[in-house]
Amino acid sequence: MEKRIAKKGIALVQKIGYNKYVVRFAVCNYQPSEDEHRPAGKEYVQFASVEFTHKPLLSEIREAIEAAHNADIADAIVNSLTVDGIQVALTLENQANFAAMLQVGVFPATVKIGGAYKEFADKAAFEAFYRECRTHIEHTLAAGRAVKEAYDWSEYEKALAEAEPSQS
Repeated sequence: MEKRIAKKGIALVQKIGYNKYVVRFAVCNYQPSEDEHRPAGKEYVQFASVEFTHKPLLSEIREAIEAAHNADIADAIVNSLTVDGIQVALTLENQANFAAMLQVGVFPATVKIGGAYKEFADKAAFEAFYRECRTHIEHTLAAGRAVKEAYDWSEYEKALAEAEPSQS
Protein backbone atom coordinates (compact mmCIF):
# COMPACT_ATOMS: atom_id res chain seq x y z
CA MET A 1 0.00 0.00 0.00
CA GLU A 2 1.28 3.42 -0.90
CA LYS A 3 2.12 5.63 2.08
CA ARG A 4 1.69 9.39 2.22
CA ILE A 5 2.78 12.03 4.70
CA ALA A 6 0.81 14.93 6.19
CA LYS A 7 0.75 17.18 9.21
CA LYS A 8 -0.45 15.50 12.39
CA GLY A 9 -4.17 15.91 13.05
CA ILE A 10 -5.39 15.11 9.55
CA ALA A 11 -8.93 13.68 9.45
CA LEU A 12 -9.47 9.94 9.01
CA VAL A 13 -12.40 10.64 6.67
CA GLN A 14 -12.54 13.83 4.63
CA LYS A 15 -14.78 15.12 1.85
CA ILE A 16 -12.42 16.36 -0.84
CA GLY A 17 -14.84 17.27 -3.60
CA TYR A 18 -18.33 16.78 -4.91
CA ASN A 19 -19.23 13.25 -3.76
CA LYS A 20 -15.54 12.42 -3.33
CA TYR A 21 -14.17 11.21 -0.01
CA VAL A 22 -10.76 10.08 1.15
CA VAL A 23 -10.34 7.60 3.99
CA ARG A 24 -6.96 7.40 5.71
CA PHE A 25 -5.68 4.39 7.60
CA ALA A 26 -2.50 2.76 8.93
CA VAL A 27 -1.78 6.16 10.47
CA CYS A 28 1.46 6.40 12.45
CA ASN A 29 3.85 9.12 13.58
CA TYR A 30 6.49 10.08 11.05
CA GLN A 31 9.88 11.66 11.64
CA PRO A 32 11.21 13.37 8.48
CA SER A 33 14.82 12.67 7.59
CA GLU A 34 17.30 15.52 7.49
CA ASP A 35 17.34 15.63 3.69
CA GLU A 36 13.56 16.07 3.42
CA HIS A 37 12.34 19.60 2.90
CA ARG A 38 9.71 19.86 5.60
CA PRO A 39 9.29 22.76 8.03
CA ALA A 40 11.06 22.20 11.34
CA GLY A 41 8.99 21.99 14.50
CA LYS A 42 5.98 20.39 12.83
CA GLU A 43 4.65 16.94 13.66
CA TYR A 44 3.83 14.56 10.83
CA VAL A 45 2.01 11.30 10.29
CA GLN A 46 2.39 8.66 7.62
CA PHE A 47 -0.71 6.91 6.30
CA ALA A 48 -2.30 4.98 3.47
CA SER A 49 -5.56 6.10 1.89
CA VAL A 50 -8.40 5.05 -0.34
CA GLU A 51 -10.82 7.29 -2.23
CA PHE A 52 -14.54 6.83 -2.74
CA THR A 53 -16.80 8.50 -5.30
CA HIS A 54 -19.59 8.62 -2.72
CA LYS A 55 -19.88 9.02 1.03
CA PRO A 56 -18.86 5.53 2.12
CA LEU A 57 -20.61 3.40 4.65
CA LEU A 58 -18.61 2.16 7.63
CA SER A 59 -18.81 -1.36 6.16
CA GLU A 60 -17.23 -0.11 2.89
CA ILE A 61 -14.43 1.62 4.81
CA ARG A 62 -13.74 -1.52 6.80
CA GLU A 63 -13.78 -3.69 3.67
CA ALA A 64 -11.35 -1.38 1.84
CA ILE A 65 -8.94 -1.16 4.78
CA GLU A 66 -8.98 -4.91 5.40
CA ALA A 67 -8.45 -5.59 1.68
CA ALA A 68 -5.38 -3.33 1.68
CA HIS A 69 -3.97 -5.07 4.75
CA ASN A 70 -4.73 -8.51 3.28
CA ALA A 71 -2.76 -7.57 0.14
CA ASP A 72 0.18 -6.47 2.32
CA ILE A 73 0.01 -9.71 4.31
CA ALA A 74 -0.02 -11.81 1.14
CA ASP A 75 2.94 -9.85 -0.23
CA ALA A 76 4.86 -10.32 3.04
CA ILE A 77 4.24 -14.06 2.99
CA VAL A 78 5.49 -14.39 -0.59
CA ASN A 79 8.43 -11.98 -0.48
CA SER A 80 9.87 -11.57 3.01
CA LEU A 81 11.42 -14.93 3.93
CA THR A 82 15.16 -15.48 3.52
CA VAL A 83 16.75 -18.84 4.23
CA ASP A 84 20.54 -19.26 4.15
CA GLY A 85 20.86 -15.95 2.31
CA ILE A 86 18.35 -16.95 -0.38
CA GLN A 87 15.03 -15.12 -0.70
CA VAL A 88 12.30 -17.76 -0.77
CA ALA A 89 9.34 -16.98 -3.04
CA LEU A 90 6.49 -18.48 -1.01
CA THR A 91 3.87 -18.28 -3.74
CA LEU A 92 0.84 -20.52 -3.34
CA GLU A 93 2.26 -22.77 -6.05
CA ASN A 94 5.60 -23.10 -4.23
CA GLN A 95 3.85 -23.76 -0.93
CA ALA A 96 1.93 -26.62 -2.55
CA ASN A 97 5.09 -27.94 -4.22
CA PHE A 98 7.02 -27.86 -0.93
CA ALA A 99 4.19 -29.71 0.86
CA ALA A 100 4.08 -32.34 -1.91
CA MET A 101 7.84 -32.77 -1.80
CA LEU A 102 7.67 -33.29 1.94
CA GLN A 103 5.21 -36.14 1.35
CA VAL A 104 6.79 -37.88 -1.65
CA GLY A 105 10.20 -36.30 -2.14
CA VAL A 106 13.25 -38.37 -2.97
CA PHE A 107 16.44 -37.17 -1.32
CA PRO A 108 19.02 -35.86 -1.87
CA ALA A 109 17.21 -33.22 -3.90
CA THR A 110 17.92 -29.83 -5.41
CA VAL A 111 15.04 -27.37 -5.16
CA LYS A 112 14.65 -23.92 -6.70
CA ILE A 113 13.65 -21.53 -3.94
CA GLY A 114 13.35 -18.05 -5.34
CA GLY A 115 16.12 -17.18 -7.74
CA ALA A 116 18.58 -19.85 -6.61
CA TYR A 117 18.84 -23.58 -6.07
CA LYS A 118 19.30 -25.21 -2.69
CA GLU A 119 20.52 -28.75 -2.07
CA PHE A 120 18.75 -30.83 0.59
CA ALA A 121 20.81 -33.87 1.57
CA ASP A 122 17.96 -35.71 3.26
CA LYS A 123 14.33 -35.45 4.27
CA ALA A 124 15.23 -34.09 7.72
CA ALA A 125 16.98 -31.09 6.15
CA PHE A 126 13.97 -30.42 3.92
CA GLU A 127 11.60 -30.80 6.89
CA ALA A 128 13.57 -28.10 8.75
CA PHE A 129 13.28 -25.81 5.72
CA TYR A 130 9.56 -26.55 5.40
CA ARG A 131 8.98 -25.83 9.12
CA GLU A 132 10.75 -22.49 8.69
CA CYS A 133 8.41 -21.67 5.78
CA ARG A 134 5.31 -22.66 7.78
CA THR A 135 6.48 -20.67 10.82
CA HIS A 136 7.04 -17.60 8.63
CA ILE A 137 3.54 -17.92 7.17
CA GLU A 138 1.91 -18.40 10.59
CA HIS A 139 3.77 -15.46 12.16
CA THR A 140 2.99 -13.20 9.20
CA LEU A 141 -0.71 -14.09 9.36
CA ALA A 142 -0.78 -13.53 13.14
CA ALA A 143 0.90 -10.14 12.81
CA GLY A 144 -1.57 -9.16 10.09
CA ARG A 145 -4.54 -10.24 12.19
CA ALA A 146 -3.21 -8.18 15.09
CA VAL A 147 -2.98 -5.07 12.90
CA LYS A 148 -6.54 -5.52 11.60
CA GLU A 149 -7.95 -6.28 15.06
CA ALA A 150 -6.33 -3.15 16.51
CA TYR A 151 -8.57 -0.82 14.50
CA ASP A 152 -11.09 1.13 16.52
CA TRP A 153 -13.93 1.27 14.00
CA SER A 154 -15.84 3.70 16.22
CA GLU A 155 -13.17 6.29 15.32
CA TYR A 156 -14.07 5.87 11.65
CA GLU A 157 -17.77 6.03 12.45
CA LYS A 158 -17.19 9.31 14.28
CA ALA A 159 -14.95 10.67 11.50
CA LEU A 160 -17.54 9.69 8.91
CA ALA A 161 -20.24 11.63 10.77
CA GLU A 162 -17.95 14.67 10.99
CA ALA A 163 -16.68 14.56 7.37
CA GLU A 164 -16.64 18.08 6.00
CA PRO A 165 -15.76 19.49 2.59
CA SER A 166 -12.09 20.37 2.24
CA GLN A 167 -11.18 24.00 2.87
CA SER A 168 -9.08 24.44 -0.29
